[in-house]
Amino acid sequence: MMKMSSSVVALLNSESLIYMAKIIEPHFAAEPELVNENPDILLQAKEEDSDIYNKRFQNLTLKDGNLSGLSLNKVIFENCKFSECDFSKVSFVECVIKNSAFSNCQLRNTHFNICHISTSKFIGATVEESIFRQCIFTDSGFQYANFDHSSFKNVSLTDCNMTSANMSECKISNVEVACTDFTGVNFFKSSLYGIDFSDSTIDGIIVSQNFQELKGATINVYQAAEITKLLGVKVKYN
Repeated sequence: MMKMSSSVVALLNSESLIYMAKIIEPHFAAEPELVNENPDILLQAKEEDSDIYNKRFQNLTLKDGNLSGLSLNKVIFENCKFSECDFSKVSFVECVIKNSAFSNCQLRNTHFNICHISTSKFIGATVEESIFRQCIFTDSGFQYANFDHSSFKNVSLTDCNMTSANMSECKISNVEVACTDFTGVNFFKSSLYGIDFSDSTIDGIIVSQNFQELKGATINVYQAAEITKLLGVKVKYN
């Protein structure tokens, strides 16, 4: 693997045209039932192997909780804090996560479908082999999170911090990014075809020696100057 220096990314096919499907927002036909400061419903659903539907959780705090395998449909998490909890194989369908923290939580084999995550933190979370479909991420932190072997389709990231995250061997399709920090992200064997990084930060991203991950990505002129240096080309400025 090769670690790219400051502002390095390749534009090997700048003429590529990618159709971006409209991303669907979660929809709540009825007002969700409010659950305030009490995680017992989550723990009870885990114990009884039952689904959670149309709930609004506010101000919850839970540490070391085992919530693996839960099915969450039309659920809102707001101002919640989960620490070192196990969300492995959880299904999030039409869910909203706002002003919440899932730092250092386990989310392996998790499925996010039609979800909106905003102003939240997943710092150091393990999200390997997970699926993201029709998801919106805004103003959220995923520093040092591990997304290896995950799948992203029809996803947007805006004003997010992905610093030093692992995203190797991911399947990425129809993904939009804006003003997002990808500094030091490991993209080894993940195709970035069709992604426009021109207004985001991509310093020190990790890719293979032949830069195959970067084919079809879009960059700005300053980032392009850096990639030519890595290819052994001397750049002359007039």
